[in-house]
This record gives sequence, C-alpha cells and structure tokens, in this order.
Amino acid sequence: MSSSEYKLVNSQNPRNWSVRKKSYNIGVPALFCFVASLGSSIYAPAVPDVMKDFHVSPTVALLGLSMYVLGLCWGPIVAGPISEKYGRLPTYRYIFPIGMLFTVGAGFSPILAGVLICRFFAGFFSAGPLCVVSGTGADLFAEEKRGVSTGVWICCPFLGPAIGPVIGGYVSQAKGWQWTQWVLISYAASFGQEETYRKVLDTRAQRKSKSMDVPEGHTSSTFKSSVLDFLLVPIRMLFTDPIVFCTSLYMAFNFAVIFMSFASFPIIFPTVYGFTRGETGLAFLGIAVGSIVAVPTYLVIDRMLYIVPRRKRGSVEPEQRLFGAMIGALGMPFGLFWFAWTAKPNTHWISPVLAMVPVAWANLTVFIALGLYVTDVYGERYSASCIAANGIFRYLLAATFPLFTQKMFEDLGIGWAGSTLGFITVGLMAVPYALWLYGQKLRGMSKYASQESVKYHQESSEISPL
Repeated sequence: MSSSEYKLVNSQNPRNWSVRKKSYNIGVPALFCFVASLGSSIYAPAVPDVMKDFHVSPTVALLGLSMYVLGLCWGPIVAGPISEKYGRLPTYRYIFPIGMLFTVGAGFSPILAGVLICRFFAGFFSAGPLCVVSGTGADLFAEEKRGVSTGVWICCPFLGPAIGPVIGGYVSQAKGWQWTQWVLISYAASFGQEETYRKVLDTRAQRKSKSMDVPEGHTSSTFKSSVLDFLLVPIRMLFTDPIVFCTSLYMAFNFAVIFMSFASFPIIFPTVYGFTRGETGLAFLGIAVGSIVAVPTYLVIDRMLYIVPRRKRGSVEPEQRLFGAMIGALGMPFGLFWFAWTAKPNTHWISPVLAMVPVAWANLTVFIALGLYVTDVYGERYSASCIAANGIFRYLLAATFPLFTQKMFEDLGIGWAGSTLGFITVGLMAVPYALWLYGQKLRGMSKYASQESVKYHQESSEISPL
C-alpha cells in the first residue's frame, strides 16, 4: 500500500473523529448495554405473577431470570470474535434487535417453556453489545483518554439491573408480568452508527483502491476453520491465560452478589419491613446510587494514578490501572457485613438500602479498573474476546446464584448468609494485589497480550537491576 493510501486510511481513523461523533458511536452501544442488562432484572418483580399464572414454585419461576442471564453468558462468545473479524457494526445493527424480538415473544408465550426459551434467546442475541462495546471503546479512544468513555459504558450494564426492579415492580403490579417484557422493544433500533474497527476499515480502503485481491487459496473450508478458531478464542483465553481467569473470577463473584439481591430483596423487605412489590423495587435504588458514584470515583483515581504518571513518563505499565480495583475491593465486604446485620425489624429499612451503596460502588469500581486493565493488556485485537471470556464466569454465576439464594437465606438467616458472602469477598480482595505484583511477568508469558504490552514488559525487564 502506498503512503497516500495510508494517509487516506488514517484520515478515516475513528480515533481522529470529532468528540461529538465519538460520543454518539460509543453512546448508542452503551444504551444497548443498559437495555440488555435491564432485561434481566426487570423480570424479577414479576416472579409472583409467573408463579400464579403457570402454577410453579418460586425456584422454577426464577428460571426466567436465570435463562436470560445464561443467554447473556453465551451470546458474547459468538459476538465478540465475530466483531473482531467482521467489525462492530453488525452486532449493533442486526444481532441486538433479534434479541428484542425474542423479548416480545416471551411476553406472548402461553406456556412457561416458551417463556424460558424466548428469555434465553433474548439474552443470547442482546448480549453482543456487552462485550463488543469494549472493542468499540478501544477503537475510538487512545489508552490515556479511555477512562471517561469506559466509565460511561461500563456503568450502563450495572445501572440496568438496579433500575430494572424499580420499573418491573410497578409495571407488573399494574399491568401484569407480560409488560415487563414489552417495555423493552422501544430500544431495539440503531441509526447513524459507523464502523469503528480499524482492521475492517483498512480492508475496505484497500479494496476500494483495488490494492488487495482475495488469494486463490482462500477456500470456504479455510474460512470456516478461521471462524471456528475465532469462536474458541474466549474459551481458550479463560482457561489458559491466568490474567483472564483471575480477573473474570473476581468480577463474576461480585456481579453474582448483585444478582442475588433479585431473589433476596423480595424475601427480606416484604417480610422484615412489610414492603409492597413496588416499594421492594425502590430498595434497589441503593445499588443504582452506588453504581453512579463509582464512575466519578474511578475517574479521579485513574487521573491521579494513571493519566498524570503517563503524561510525565510517556508510558506506564498496565498495572497502573489496578489502583481502582485495590481501593474499590474494600467496599464489597464492608457493605455486605453492614447489610447482613442491620436488615432486621428493630433497624430502620434505610440502613440495608444504604448498605448496598458501597457494595455496588465496589462492584463497579473493581469492574472498571480490571476492565481497563485487560483492555490495555490485550489491546484492540483480543479485548472483546477477553470481555466475552469474562462474561462466561460473570453471567454463569449470576444465573446460578439466585436459584439457591432463597434457601440460603432461609437456612442461615439474613445475618450469616450475608456474612458468608462477605468472607468470600475478603479472600478475593487478593486478586488485584497479586496482579500488581505479578502482572508484568504474566503479560510476558501470554500469547494474547498486545505487542505494546509485551514490549513494555521486555523494556522493563532489560532496565531492571534484578
């Protein structure tokens, strides 16, 4: 390719777009992330109606929540690698709307089996933006400018589960459980988005200039094996790369704790405080507040401990991103112990609601920090697959935990059930500290780490006195 052709490609580089254009192309996927996650929790307040209409137990009725979350679990395994091969736009423009159609189908289904099947495929097809948006962020913003955009799009899928019960509580109470599905369809369309993946844009520019011909040996069998390899990348990364496994495990457990509230709140607040279904939904606003506060908190941490050092030194290790996770990790056990021992009749209901603020704050602060960390480590090429691998753990646990939550709280009591979760999060606090100590070595060993990340590791090793 000639220098003039490279200049043409660079002039179309998404990182050189205007702020307005960048904001729109990251804002729409962020909205899709909000809607996809909203679709999971908006169903939770409707569980009593599902029990009544289909004559099933609470655990069976909760399968509607779990099946959707399982769809969210497996959807990114396909959407992430496909986005890296064909670009980000097909996921937003074609795949996500299919999920919304299955959501509508769930509301019309006359049998529970149909509801569960539609809920699964609704989650499966709606899940794409949850992993692809990280790649879009990497396409649009350089590392030192990625903090604000990442904070916004990561906040959206955490706000969704918090706002869902608020909407679902009053909608199901007034209109029935079917309307918890139908209210989502208005967000299915995507207008005016453009492709952001540099590899796809370069390929298009080369084809337009007639400088690239498809090799004769490019057969359909080669194409199929290539696609299969792309689909397996997230699973391979999860089980072969220690950084991906550890960050996924930590984020998954924190996220699953939030999803346990969808099953525990309808037990705790009506029985302990006599809340109605709609009032129980309002109790989730503590999670929403914590999620909102987490974004500016992390931005301050990121600016002080990543952006400023990077400007002074020219480059810093990706491990500089971990400070947010190391600080945020303290909030999860603190909030869980607070919630566990104040959710009782002689304590005002505001106390357990406020206790969820540091839980949600810690959950999202850790997630943003580790999300930026793995994006810096794996770069544009594998960041979407890494987030897809993270989604396996995160949504698999989130789908499973609500199914045993009721039994756990009934057998152990609110105090010890909450404390058990708190003790586990104390142990998981070691993850960001371990990555701070050994992350550089693990990056050097990873075959998926970006060239820039590995290069920094090699340069650091060369100048190290050790």
